[in-house]
Amino acid sequence: MPHHRRVARVSPVESISSVLGEIPRLDRANCKGRADVWDEEDPTSWRVRQAMAGCRTCPALRDCSDWLASLPRSQRPPGVVAGRLNRRPERTPRPDRPKRRPRRELGDQGPKTAGSTA
Repeated sequence: MPHHRRVARVSPVESISSVLGEIPRLDRANCKGRADVWDEEDPTSWRVRQAMAGCRTCPALRDCSDWLASLPRSQRPPGVVAGRLNRRPERTPRPDRPKRRPRRELGDQGPKTAGSTA
């Protein structure tokens, strides 16, 4: 009788949680339910200034700062978090590939010139 190993299944929530790290509840946070203000990434926006001011007086600022510091830069959420503006990493465009010459058909000998017989 073959021995089957059980593979642990991971729920989508557990999968997302592992990518984002352990997100604290921050029940008393000023940003709770206000993603429209805190998710802004434009540093010239009034929303960013409003969010940063909200963070300065937030009772959850310490827990939020600790959580943000625990994340690698690549996993930090964009927008204002812990009084800091996090922007999405700029994507480096792929280098342009050299243009390919059109393929010749197997029987194609190229353009015919005057006086040539083919």
